[in-house]
Amino acid sequence: MDNKTVVLLTTITVIAAIASLAIIKKDRRSENPPVAPGSYPFFGHALTLAQGSRVFFKAFFADTDIDLLEIDVAGKRGYVVRGVENTRKILTATQLNTRYLPKDALIEIGEYHQGILFNSDIESWKYNRKMLVESIARPRFIRSLAPKINSYLANIYPLLDKLAESKTPFLPNMLFGSMSLDVIVDIILTNNRHAAESYLQTCIDGKTRKNDILLDLVKGTMEATGFFANTPSLLYKYFPSYIQKAEKYRKVIREFEECTRELFTAKQQEKQQTAMDENVAEIAEDLASGLVLAVKSGMALNNAIEVIKSIIAGGTDTSSNTMSFLLYELACNPEIKNEIHTEVAALIADSENSEFDSQNIEQLPLLQAAILEISRMYSEAQYLLRDVQIDGFTLGGTVLQKDSLLFIWIQGNQLSSELWEKPEVFNPKRFLESKELGGPFGYGFSYASFGHGIRKCPGEALALMEMKLIMANLCLRYDFELVDPTKQLEIKDNLALECGNYEVIFKHRI
Repeated sequence: MDNKTVVLLTTITVIAAIASLAIIKKDRRSENPPVAPGSYPFFGHALTLAQGSRVFFKAFFADTDIDLLEIDVAGKRGYVVRGVENTRKILTATQLNTRYLPKDALIEIGEYHQGILFNSDIESWKYNRKMLVESIARPRFIRSLAPKINSYLANIYPLLDKLAESKTPFLPNMLFGSMSLDVIVDIILTNNRHAAESYLQTCIDGKTRKNDILLDLVKGTMEATGFFANTPSLLYKYFPSYIQKAEKYRKVIREFEECTRELFTAKQQEKQQTAMDENVAEIAEDLASGLVLAVKSGMALNNAIEVIKSIIAGGTDTSSNTMSFLLYELACNPEIKNEIHTEVAALIADSENSEFDSQNIEQLPLLQAAILEISRMYSEAQYLLRDVQIDGFTLGGTVLQKDSLLFIWIQGNQLSSELWEKPEVFNPKRFLESKELGGPFGYGFSYASFGHGIRKCPGEALALMEMKLIMANLCLRYDFELVDPTKQLEIKDNLALECGNYEVIFKHRI
């Protein structure tokens, strides 16, 4: 594209943006909520949004006690909201069943009318979500996870034991990322990846620590999704520094798609060969097998690939970050860490088979509370996004404009000193109190890390079971401490909150 064309297209885009802003300002009425600070010429609040959710919400609400503000997202009206009642009304509204990303962003990340996470085509989203729920989110499947994860952990205990014996430090975000990847790939594809074993072996051998390539692609894709979701397309189409970033992220997304396609193609060939060898009808024993049958029945292949990408990325990144944050806080709070060890050790001592199962794992209230507390403090989803596609929806007496955006600041509620006592302090015992306030976990809508209602995380039960089983086993078997307790924890604000590098050492308990 020559310079004249770039200038012409940029001029047209700017004129269109100015026209959109003029329309928005013209439509403003006296009953509209106040406009949030941080607006820029032509882009409105889009450049503030591009700084990440840990920045822009604080900027919007810094000098006000109002819970509803209006924003302009490059010509599209939006609202940023916080507060328990606003959150409750939005998350329980069945009409607000669509997440919004600009069409350009959806095409870039491969979720335009396909996939699960941001798919705005309601019919295909419902179909894809139904397949997920009926395979890996059904209660019977969740109950079957315990023996699978116990067996998986038994295979890596010898390596963890060697680390403990030699007091070799390792990075929890890399270990938990590898473990979560192993678990989710096995669940979806019945494929043993051995990512955690490979990582632990490199630690033992003193070699350069490298992630599994698929784990790197997951993290890169989450970062890329955050970039395209939050950056106005004008920037990454016409401005050199953003063009370079976009090209880097497109490469990551493309490689992740190719890797996922290879895994799915191998599953297709496996199912075809099994049916031929055994002369039996194909059975969907895992999600990928179900997708193989769905593709045969007319489901688009690219849609099946996007479903698997969504689940691998979401199932790996969120669980691994939550466990990494949890291990950090437990290492910083040895009293709570030791209480959890006592709790899990007492449970196992009273168990007939000395293993955790789907029933006794639910008898660990302090561990469960610790996971909820970490999700409150370090919510993977800092905010939830809805597209208002109905007329007459009101919040606090304000009628929201149809075709506008809603940004619900979940983390703002969860770190509010008006809703939680000393919210900045890691205190799992606050979740041991039965408040019976309704909402996702009985604490009203001051806590909604997994969302709620029609768009809540469909993998919530799976993620909680995985995290409880892994953390219960590790807290039973090992003590752990930070290599450098003075080092501040690094946190990266991608699409999901990402725990940075910190080193720990394991020590034997049993």
